[in-house]
Amino acid sequence: MKLGVLHSPHKSLAVTLQFVGRFARTTAANTGSAGFLAIPSEIESEAQALFVPGAEWNELIEAASRQRIDAERDTREVLETFQRPTAVASDLAADLEEDVDLASIAPYFHVKVLEVSGTVDLDLPFVPPVEGDTILLRRSTEHQALVCVTRDASPCRWTRGDQLVDVNHDLFVVFFDEPSSLLFVCTTRRDVAVYDEIANQLAPNRTRRLVPDELNRVLRDVRSQAFFSVGMRNRSAFGFGESYRMITGKAADKAIQKSDGRFYDRGHCFGRGEDQGSTITIGFSSASKVWANRWDTLPLLFKWCRHLATKLVDARTVKTTSGLDHLPLGKRVKTFPEKIVAIDWNEEVYRRERLALLMSDSEAGAARVPLLDLALRPVSVSSEQVIYAIEGQGVAINVEYRLDRHRWFASQSTDSVSSDEDGRRASTLLAFLHEHPPSFYASDLSRIDGDTLSSSPQDSGEPFDASAIEEVNWKDAGVDPLLEKPNGTASVSLFEWLQSRLIASSAEVVFNDDGPGEIADFVAITPSPNGPHRIALYHCKAALRAPIPGDRVEDLYEVTGQAVKSVRYGDPASLRRHLLRRITATAGGLERLVKGTQEGLNRLLADGAGATVSITIVQPGLGRALRSPQSNLLAAANAYMIAGQLMPLALVGSSPSRLPRRP
Repeated sequence: MKLGVLHSPHKSLAVTLQFVGRFARTTAANTGSAGFLAIPSEIESEAQALFVPGAEWNELIEAASRQRIDAERDTREVLETFQRPTAVASDLAADLEEDVDLASIAPYFHVKVLEVSGTVDLDLPFVPPVEGDTILLRRSTEHQALVCVTRDASPCRWTRGDQLVDVNHDLFVVFFDEPSSLLFVCTTRRDVAVYDEIANQLAPNRTRRLVPDELNRVLRDVRSQAFFSVGMRNRSAFGFGESYRMITGKAADKAIQKSDGRFYDRGHCFGRGEDQGSTITIGFSSASKVWANRWDTLPLLFKWCRHLATKLVDARTVKTTSGLDHLPLGKRVKTFPEKIVAIDWNEEVYRRERLALLMSDSEAGAARVPLLDLALRPVSVSSEQVIYAIEGQGVAINVEYRLDRHRWFASQSTDSVSSDEDGRRASTLLAFLHEHPPSFYASDLSRIDGDTLSSSPQDSGEPFDASAIEEVNWKDAGVDPLLEKPNGTASVSLFEWLQSRLIASSAEVVFNDDGPGEIADFVAITPSPNGPHRIALYHCKAALRAPIPGDRVEDLYEVTGQAVKSVRYGDPASLRRHLLRRITATAGGLERLVKGTQEGLNRLLADGAGATVSITIVQPGLGRALRSPQSNLLAAANAYMIAGQLMPLALVGSSPSRLPRRP
């Protein structure tokens, strides 16, 4: 018995035939006919046909040879259209560029897809956004493509001498599909700044990233789908909860539950399937990237991009009939909702807490104001435009936000610069906002980031549990429920009432955080000797008008938005850094500690300290007799708390007895 087993396909048909031919020889008298074993699904293209029962090898080999020759001719014809620009990038390029054959370049199929308004001029000077020398630069006007190779020699980090160097090469491939107005950027350097710089060179201020709902179209007509890597982005994205969950396995999508769609959006997916009769791999991410587990020639990369483009411009809804359909996709938004209830900094600002705004000051040079000490406040909202203010610490900047342009933000204060504390990674304020857009919360707590709309976490229709509302008779308590802060009169405000209540409680530390950049009006920390400490964040908002309580959802918009934003500080370490910064940022900062000491604050919020975090809204305009709009809004806010692994939302409202109207 003589058996040959082909476990995986050879890269060349000639090698496959050589392998088969050796086993096919039968010279010994007692040796039978050679047999071959292979898994059909793992034998691709040419080799696959050889193992079909009854196959005529002579005809198949001749046809395969013709296909190889035709493919090679097509490849050469495409590559011959690439021309050298009039001036090479450096003297080094002139010496080395002939050593690089375009036919030898086989990039990994991983592209960032950008929609372009207008056309792309590939004749513009192209400067690779990396260090090093350009050793190859070619353009094809016929195929609207550009190829660039760079080389960078740098000293090895593990030696102090200059004899040993690391030599790194990077590849940049740009392809523009004119019928779809889509720009595909394939590069070995996948930093956000690299993609942005390439786009700005070729189509300045005229590109936009595709949103997840649009990228999902690459799965159109892909049959027998099986996903083995799925990412789920927490819609809350802060608090104690995980910000991103990854599931891997042969059928990862089957582990996604319908309930996951309440708290998670789809982040990325990667799997395989059948497209146009061929087995493919396909993946995409919310960063506007699409990829396949494939290395191949430049012409085949361009062909793949064209195929993707035909799918991406088809606006019909795509259903995968898999667990992926349980996860909402961010959708492109073209107009603004009627009301914006809150604005929050991008999570990048919280990740890089030292980011600051540098304001020019003729007397004292550049004033540095931490971004986290600045408040974002909506000024005016229309369907076409939102104007919002960045204010606090002597800063007052109005920013226009529009969705009908590729650069969403504009302002008269364009000289402002944001940077880290040591001055690294500085950029203009508008450039920073465009790269890391703030989050804008609509009245249902759905969120807009740039031009992407993420749905509200409350989509199950479950009402808010009204028993979580503590009822207070404000008349008996001697409090004016229409007065939020002291105004110099004898009337007791909500702030004064709440501060007195917290001081009299078992809390060891009570912190008044009121002001621009606040995370809450009050923070109370109560030690627990046998378990995690208790951290309570309080947000106060006076009723807009009598009767008290009322059925006005307007009473809840602003304070609920503030509560949702404060979920970011469910982590004790982040909370400690914020409170200590507030103490040192302003004169008399220790006066914020209305109870307890700074030493106690450090001890209770030390690294590794366990804590349960709750958020309480104090709103006299609210009672337990909730109407549907109030209940839906509170249920959405409560879902943010749960997603961040905080305690359920609590409220302090009014008892049913109504107060008379003010004269």
